[in-house]
Amino acid sequence: MILKYGLIMGAFLSVLAVQSAAAPIGVRSGAHEGFSRLVLDVPPGTDWAVENKDGLARVTVAGHADGFDISNVFDRIDRSRVADVTASTSSIDIQFACECRVTAFEQGARMIVLDVSEASAAVQKDEQIETPSDPSRPLSGIAEANPIALPRDARTQRTGVAYAANSNIANAARQLDQTALADNGRLQQARAQITSEFSIAASRGLLSPKTRTIDLPLTQGRPQIDTRIFDSSAQQVMPADTVTPMEGSNLRITSSADIAINERGSSVATSLGISCADPKTMNVNDWGSDQPFSSQISGYRNLLFSEFDRLNTDAAVKLARAYLYFGFGAEARQILSMDAQLARDNPALIEIAEIMEYGSANNARYLPNFTECDTAVALWAILAEPSIDTAKQINIKAALRTVTALPMHLRRFIAPELSRRLLDYGDPDAAAAALRSVERTAEPMSPNANLARANLDLAQGKVAEGQERLAKVVSSNVEQSAAALIQFIDSHLDADAEIDQSVATLVEGYALQMRDEPIGAELRRAHVLALGKSGQFDAAFDALDRVRERDAASMDLTLKSSILTLLTQNGEDIEFLDHVFEQMTYSLGSVKPRAKVKIARRLVDLGFAREAETVLGAREDIPNTAAIKILRGQIALELGRPFEAEALAYGIDTPEADMLRARAKRQAGAYEAAHTILEDLGEQDASAHSAWLANSWTALVREDAPVFGQIARVAQTELSENTELQGMLSRTSEAISESAAARATIRDLLRTTTSTAGQSPAN
Repeated sequence: MILKYGLIMGAFLSVLAVQSAAAPIGVRSGAHEGFSRLVLDVPPGTDWAVENKDGLARVTVAGHADGFDISNVFDRIDRSRVADVTASTSSIDIQFACECRVTAFEQGARMIVLDVSEASAAVQKDEQIETPSDPSRPLSGIAEANPIALPRDARTQRTGVAYAANSNIANAARQLDQTALADNGRLQQARAQITSEFSIAASRGLLSPKTRTIDLPLTQGRPQIDTRIFDSSAQQVMPADTVTPMEGSNLRITSSADIAINERGSSVATSLGISCADPKTMNVNDWGSDQPFSSQISGYRNLLFSEFDRLNTDAAVKLARAYLYFGFGAEARQILSMDAQLARDNPALIEIAEIMEYGSANNARYLPNFTECDTAVALWAILAEPSIDTAKQINIKAALRTVTALPMHLRRFIAPELSRRLLDYGDPDAAAAALRSVERTAEPMSPNANLARANLDLAQGKVAEGQERLAKVVSSNVEQSAAALIQFIDSHLDADAEIDQSVATLVEGYALQMRDEPIGAELRRAHVLALGKSGQFDAAFDALDRVRERDAASMDLTLKSSILTLLTQNGEDIEFLDHVFEQMTYSLGSVKPRAKVKIARRLVDLGFAREAETVLGAREDIPNTAAIKILRGQIALELGRPFEAEALAYGIDTPEADMLRARAKRQAGAYEAAHTILEDLGEQDASAHSAWLANSWTALVREDAPVFGQIARVAQTELSENTELQGMLSRTSEAISESAAARATIRDLLRTTTSTAGQSPAN
């Protein structure tokens, strides 16, 4: 039995291994100073080889025939070194954009690392130091020009000496390791460089002594670093205070090149341990003066290039900051992009420039880490992304202090953007405070500020004030008019207010004019809603079809659900049935659950119970609430299934459920039970009608009940059994009167039953 179980488990594990291997190998990338890195995620025990040729390098993975996933290779690197990457079933070709070569090594059991750099710098890497356990093996792991297969049993586990955040120390250590085999003069030079760099690092606080007693002899400890650092595609900011010393070491190396200090000279960090950026590097107020724009810009531009046409990086940074002081983001970014290293050294300026130009930074990676900092950096960290994650901590007070201190020409733009972020974050009071910094000035509010104030008014329930401001922005015919028009329509949708047909015509014009702009899709959506809110449902569904054709990939199902909800609430009966039956043929199944319920309820009211049941169906996305059960019960009654309706009402203690049970009892023939339920509900007419239909109706109907009480009295009247002739005239007269009363009672009964036959309790 044990042997059988072992064979089964062995076969199962073999199948898992085949399934895990039968997939393309992922190829990730990372940009580094001096080289570009590619990382291949391979199964453990994979054999591979690298061949450097003229203009390209080929990496072959033995035994692999499922290709490579290279779709994201250029997401994180440019084409300055790697011109292109192509893949076949078992190999990839890396085409060079320079006189480059590939340095290859294996990291751990699952990663092949390929570093592409210029041939002269191939052995000078910033992020990898190796100490081979086999002296006969090449130090850097470079594959020679001929393909060299590296079998698993021939590889040794390499341990990095250290991952120093200060790359100068790492370079000096590598130089020491390599020059130890060369002449003594180079060795002395490397030693001097190491001493210098360690001194600088110690003076900056990057190194601190380890006070723990060192145990001798030294034992091999676990690696000091996380091996994920070799994969540069995993962008992660490591806390500065959580680096664990390696066993046997008397140094602790921190992981930040910049140590943030606040105005009081003390260290500042976030709750995650990320050191805040130096606030002096982001104090926009210090980047300009009261001098004219032309004189400030021209002064820096004259110093931009030296007599040898070499870029003066200090002047470039000052020029970019001057542009940012005046709000020229595109110009500042262009200056910083003149040199790749300059752009890499100033990520904060790059992202602030994008905030100035677009309202947020594109794929911001630097500034968003500092939302908790108690300095000016908090403002730019909040603005770096289009919206703030509500789970993220932000320093609102620091952002408000900073925006209030900005020059007015920047505050008029920055304050509304901050207000919008804070409102989305869920803090309307802070959003209002951000706007007060521009509202309390003598200058009129800009359209952008009016738009932000309108959003705040709508969020605070001041619908009329918000719509009035939105209409003002729309009529001003400025850049924000299109966005204001969209919000104007959405506000009417939320408030369930009608929209004039002229508004639908206006948004159609904007949608046509800006059809190729990023806001074009939102304008087309608003046009459909405006048509629906103005009662033009035929035109609305035609516009919906055009949106489906143009924006099929991005069209939200909310739009279709919204227009169908408007049709259900406001459309004429024939118009409603026409469009709903048309939508049922191909796309009603993808409508949101709430819209389906409204459609089904109106179909039931119009007598289309079977179609209503089709709309609801048995989909799991519709919650099985009490209201939904009652609606399904009403559909079941209309389709002649009273016991199903009664079962759906089971356990629900509401008047609607009681009425459903009463109707189900009536339809099933249990008139006495229906009479009791209806009498408890206070439905006197329906209760009397149910009692009339019961077998014991004479006992159930009260004598004072209209019409039915009279019938009950007539039915319970006992005829006289006296056959004597005395008093015949009197008895005859009495019988005639009783007959007339009975006829009148029957006539009233017929009239009543005819008028109540269509009412739901009588069904």
